[in-house]
Amino acid sequence: MAYKKKTLRRMQPITRRYARIINELNGILRKLGNLTEDIARLEADSRALYKRREYEEGQHHADMQDLE
Repeated sequence: MAYKKKTLRRMQPITRRYARIINELNGILRKLGNLTEDIARLEADSRALYKRREYEEGQHHADMQDLE
């Protein structure tokens, strides 16, 4: 849970710095969590493109063998 400014102002200096670091880390973790879905989608798209390229290359080689 994020600390509010009012709460931070009431804290001792060292405790305040520690609480700010916790707030910052929570924000970073939230942003990384939001990226997980995007990364999973990109990974699936990448695999699909790779398999498509393999399939097309296989078709090309089969077509070339038919011509021989």
